[in-house]
Amino acid sequence: MNQNGSANLATLTLRATFFILLLVMAVLHVTSLFRGLDSAHGMEQAAIAREVARGNGLVTKVLRPASIRQNREATNETGTLADACKNTYHAPLQPLLLGAVFRAQGAQNFEAWRPGKNEYIYQLDRVVAGFSIVCMMLAIGVTYLLVCRIFDARIASTTALLMLFCELFWKMSMSGLPQMLMLLLFTCGCYFAYRAIEASEEGGLPILHALLAAVFFALLCLTHWLAIWIVIGYAVMAALFIKPRGVAGIIALVAVIAAVIVPVLQNIKVSGNPGGTAVLVLFEGLAGSEEYAMRSLETIPLNLRQLAIHVLRLSVMQTKDLYAYFGAIIAAPIFFVALFHPFKRASISHFRWVLLVMWITATLGMALFGLKGGENSPNQLHLLFAPLMGAYGLAMLSVLWSRLEFPKTIPLMSHAHLALVVVISASPFMLRMPFDVLNSLSSGENIAPNYPPYAPSILDSSIVDYADKNEIIASDQPWAVAWYADRRSLWLPIKLSELETIENIADAEETPIVGVLTTPISSGTRPLTETAGFYGEYLSLMLDGWAALATSTSPERRLVSKEDRELKGFYSRYPFPRVLFFRSSPMVLYTSRSPGS
Repeated sequence: MNQNGSANLATLTLRATFFILLLVMAVLHVTSLFRGLDSAHGMEQAAIAREVARGNGLVTKVLRPASIRQNREATNETGTLADACKNTYHAPLQPLLLGAVFRAQGAQNFEAWRPGKNEYIYQLDRVVAGFSIVCMMLAIGVTYLLVCRIFDARIASTTALLMLFCELFWKMSMSGLPQMLMLLLFTCGCYFAYRAIEASEEGGLPILHALLAAVFFALLCLTHWLAIWIVIGYAVMAALFIKPRGVAGIIALVAVIAAVIVPVLQNIKVSGNPGGTAVLVLFEGLAGSEEYAMRSLETIPLNLRQLAIHVLRLSVMQTKDLYAYFGAIIAAPIFFVALFHPFKRASISHFRWVLLVMWITATLGMALFGLKGGENSPNQLHLLFAPLMGAYGLAMLSVLWSRLEFPKTIPLMSHAHLALVVVISASPFMLRMPFDVLNSLSSGENIAPNYPPYAPSILDSSIVDYADKNEIIASDQPWAVAWYADRRSLWLPIKLSELETIENIADAEETPIVGVLTTPISSGTRPLTETAGFYGEYLSLMLDGWAALATSTSPERRLVSKEDRELKGFYSRYPFPRVLFFRSSPMVLYTSRSPGS
């Protein structure tokens, strides 16, 4: 066999090994390593997707008091709770695509997917995770093609390995968040953007590629509203680097405006403002949390004093956690060193500045709208840039490595720097994964869900058979009730008086609130002082589960809330508390009628 044949065989073997490893990891992450969705945004988007599969459109079963207020103000108090359930919070693309997947799976039939006895993981969660993992796999492929075009197959292959072994990518895939769909669309947009820049430098016609880039970036904005900040950066740089100058930037902005016009008009109709309920996410970035604003029936003022300084400070603060935001891909931060290297091809030099400006505008957007949850935040956009920035970082390392003497004298050392980058980036994840798999296999079918705070089997058994489809459950985790129990759920209002107001509205519409569910999400996964701040009037309710746990050996479990005089009115409406235990962590369901009645 000649040398070319041997090289081709080696290449095919390596690629086959990569694909096998990718498939094995994908299967593990939807089976043995999967514990269910763990993101509130992911669960609500999945619940919206189920409504899409049923033909109901973009409707959520999560009732936010802020949405109710906005809708009633926009309709002169004539709006109903059903109107307030029309989605004005989430970008529509992932729910629409997931809705098509659910339809093909028959997921619109809730009864067919209810968990069986001793089944703790909701099977539709695996479908959601599988969709994200497919998007991630496609993104790896597009990234490989793009980096091959920018640099070479060696750097492209290393970048693909870094993506494969990036723990953050797999975590996002299993969370239900749209980040992996965003990664695919962003990478596709960057591919055509680079082709347009390349055509401009070579005297070709870049308009078609610029148009395709604009389409993918517009789809990106329909996946997450915060991506508009990325497009702003792209439009500015496309106007500078893609000839005829200015045209590509205008095309990108027009594409985004055309894409968002329908959701914006819907938001105005339902909520009275173009941003819908999503505009209140500003409280996440500028006030520390959106929760208070979302759970209030009153309009809460937002302090915009020293806005520019605040955004600048939060933008700079993101840099201290940049390594984590980049998914521990060690080559990605080296991108900033590569900015100073004089690459020979103008298209490579220009494209790095496009990436940089898109990243800067995205960082400003994240500072404005918040990154609560760190690298796992629903607003996390840094990870979209990690693969391509990592490719530039690998190229920079290759340049520096080639200037050393010993790689030239020892052939085996010529690619050692690339292997070292992969080992450093992948080791924490890959060394721990076998133990996680073994622990999961030893658990058999009793794989624990993400509890606290989420227990699909408990929500199913306690709520589905109790509440009718037209009835509402108030809760501190309404997204979980909406997804796992398929019932409309009200996010507990800030004040008891506001809960009573919404109860009256619901009663008038013959869609009564028949229960209040408290879970460890409010009292078991956050400090007690924070619980007191967000659930002040409900504080004794939030402590009931733990009081019941502490008195579990007594003849009668004691509930703190029964001693709270402020809750006499509450108990007159919900006189039947049920303490629900899962793995020694309590939930309490306060019901308006006795179970079984």
